Amino acid sequence: MSAQNRSEGFWAGCAAHFAAARFAVIGLVLLFGFSAVFAAAFHNPQPHQVKVAIVGPPEALRQARATLDPQQFSAVSYPTEAAAREALRAEAVHGGYANGRILVASASGFVAAQKTGQALQALDPRAAVVDVAPLPAHDARGLSPFVTVTATTMASMVFAVLLTFAGGRHALRARIVALLLVAGLGGVAVALSVDTIVGALTDDFWGLAGVIALLILAVALTVHGLGRLIGHAGVGVAALTFMLVGITSSGGGVGQQFEPGFYRAVSQVLPNGAALTAVRNDVYLSGAHTAGALAVLCAWAAAGAVALLVGHHRGPLFATA
Repeated sequence: MSAQNRSEGFWAGCAAHFAAARFAVIGLVLLFGFSAVFAAAFHNPQPHQVKVAIVGPPEALRQARATLDPQQFSAVSYPTEAAAREALRAEAVHGGYANGRILVASASGFVAAQKTGQALQALDPRAAVVDVAPLPAHDARGLSPFVTVTATTMASMVFAVLLTFAGGRHALRARIVALLLVAGLGGVAVALSVDTIVGALTDDFWGLAGVIALLILAVALTVHGLGRLIGHAGVGVAALTFMLVGITSSGGGVGQQFEPGFYRAVSQVLPNGAALTAVRNDVYLSGAHTAGALAVLCAWAAAGAVALLVGHHRGPLFATA
């Protein structure tokens, strides 16, 4: 072998090793970043200004405010136990104390109910804990809504990426029809899976299907729309936002009121958190407090549609998707 060939082989080997090291660094950064973000969101749930109802004379409210950490709980007065129970079911409060009873609603979040109940026992250690909106036996930790929303989000992102890169040459009308079909029929398919077949989220098939259809539209339209508007970077940014920030800030089995500040702040403005609230409340709380969450999903779907239309007519701003 000539000196020139040996030299070329040496530099080719160096280039290969450099490429391998670069990919290894990227992989390590992703592993470190994802694990840190998820651990920070869920490892130590703490209440943040969680409202609790206090039924009784003014002295009872003053005692509650003096006993409970004001950074964690905000005690508010309610005239009757019935009113406090109704506020719990409507998610106006997340715990209560009335007539020697501690009131919680595990359907609003198992961890939230557990930690709120423990804190309220400081007011009356002998008080009985009453769950006014219990979780069903088949979902004792309330994780089914989180799992359903997360699975739907990931599948919607995969579909949107495929539509962007493999279906980008098709007519806009064809892609919009595909998105609408997947959203509408996908909502029914997910409801059929988790309600009828698995039995995880039961009692409101069409309500669940409707929320899931909106979630699919919100995620798929945003990913595909940003892909057409910005290019490859748009797909990456949207996918990372929904997968990394969206999943961690949604609350999971912890509840967004018990997450750190950043996660709590963005939870209900991202599709994941809004859909989780809508699914959980629709199935377990008779649809209470879902209007805002549904509005968020519609807003994301509308924004994704605008990005898609603009990107289609003007072309991607940076790179062809």
